[in-house]
Amino acid sequence: MMMQPNMMNVDRTGQPISNIAQPMGVDNQMNPMGMQPMQQQMAPMVQPMVQPVQPMMGQPMMGQPMMQPVQNQMVQQQMMQQQAVQQQIQQQQMMQNQMAQQQMAQQQMRQQQAQQQMAQQQMAQQQMAQQQMVQQQMRQQQMMQQQQMQQQQMRQQQMMMQQRGQVISVGGINIGIGGGGVQVYHYNRR
Repeated sequence: MMMQPNMMNVDRTGQPISNIAQPMGVDNQMNPMGMQPMQQQMAPMVQPMVQPVQPMMGQPMMGQPMMQPVQNQMVQQQMMQQQAVQQQIQQQQMMQNQMAQQQMAQQQMRQQQAQQQMAQQQMAQQQMAQQQMVQQQMRQQQMMQQQQMQQQQMRQQQMMMQQRGQVISVGGINIGIGGGGVQVYHYNRR
């Protein structure tokens, strides 16, 4: 920067201000670097802090940008809670379906057991019927045996009667013995 000589300096109005040499551009309006005044540089930084926030329709209120993450967290929590509730409902439905399937399986098992019992009862009835048939056959055989025995006894009696009706020799004299007839005995006299 160029320095002015040691002489009387005047401001823009022409008034002397000092006889000390000053850098070029140093006054109430310019900074040493020859840039814009500091007030003008600071103004853009200060202005947003000074401007009042006026809520209008459709514009966010003061503090709403700070609340938005909290609202997002609450929405996420609600979504997670809803998902947890849905998962619980699905789990309950699955459990209910499993219980229903188990009940159906138990009913089927009971039906099968009942059918098996019915089949066993039928088999038992058939066995009883077979036993009854065998017993009847045994009785019939016993009756047949008794009849045969009776017939044999009758035949033996008939044989005995026939044997009694035969002609036999007693003491050299023929004696005829009739079945139920008159018996004739002839003895030799001495």
